[in-house]
Amino acid sequence: MYLQQFGASMTELSSVGILGFGEVGTTLCDAFIASGHQFAVWDDQFPDAQSVPSKRAQERGLPLRYRPLICARALRSSFLR
Repeated sequence: MYLQQFGASMTELSSVGILGFGEVGTTLCDAFIASGHQFAVWDDQFPDAQSVPSKRAQERGLPLRYRPLICARALRSSFLR
């Protein structure tokens, strides 16, 4: 709904940032992987390699972003196209 207000749809997204990698973030991540979207993820527990979010990201082969700003920078060039 929100994207439609700006004339965009899910299929038009080129990249996404996910802040938080709990159950919802993981579900979104899996959907983005399946659809081929570019995305970056961040969670405040990523510095702990044994945390559940870290393990989920590692299982999916995702780079761990240790700060939200690093997650945003990873996507910045995609959003500015």
